[in-house]
Amino acid sequence: MQQRIQNFALIGQSLFPQIEKEINSALFLLSGVHASYEYIELKSQNLEHVLEDLDGFNVTTLYKQEIIKYLSNIAEDVELLQSVNTVKRLGKDLVGYNTDSYGFMQTLKMLNILPPKSFCIVGANATARAIAVELANWGANYVEIAVQNTNSQDLATTLRSLRLSNHNLQIEVKKPSELAGGVDMLINTEQMMPVSDVPESAIVGAKYVFETEYNPKETALTRLANLRNVQVISGIYMKVWQAVMAHKIWYGAQFKEADIHRILQRYLLHK
Repeated sequence: MQQRIQNFALIGQSLFPQIEKEINSALFLLSGVHASYEYIELKSQNLEHVLEDLDGFNVTTLYKQEIIKYLSNIAEDVELLQSVNTVKRLGKDLVGYNTDSYGFMQTLKMLNILPPKSFCIVGANATARAIAVELANWGANYVEIAVQNTNSQDLATTLRSLRLSNHNLQIEVKKPSELAGGVDMLINTEQMMPVSDVPESAIVGAKYVFETEYNPKETALTRLANLRNVQVISGIYMKVWQAVMAHKIWYGAQFKEADIHRILQRYLLHK
């Protein structure tokens, strides 16, 4: 009997060009799982309709909070973060997870980088929130959150999550133009804000610049980092490790680290 093809997808808006389909197809091939991974473009009011035929799916930033109301259950950290980017179907139920912190920490682990004690995170979106809380869990004692709009709901939610995580974390909110450096790591999560708004002073003293999104081209921020000999961590690491975690959630996949290295090299060799 022919095995049923499982259906998975990335749900969001303005999804092209994206590399998620390539990465997930490679992981399905490694697992020997018969599955498809598609892009589903939609508007907010169509979200519920497209979920019925999917065995699992990812959602982009626009829907990381909205999707929660359609779920039957959520992972423990989701309640704190108020953010879901990966969903698994169990019968008629949908269960939500967040893979941002896993993707971030696995990247540091692979590159033998210790979690920073002090960091600046550009943006206050769902990805920023997950990373900031995770670093607080790992003992970070200082964070700068750089946002253009200091009255945004995203920032309020991020500050709430950090305070509820019960860590002795010193938090400063600044405009990007006010960044003066002096932190161990600068993390960029805000793709909608021109990175040219981040001044050169923001990189002073940093050991690493971490991009959470994959961009094969040099940006204003990575150019500054390269000029100052600051190590740039490509967003491809986080993309791949998040996909690995999604496959573990969806069907219990297990991968050899050497295979993950090979997938990464396809992109790192062409950056």
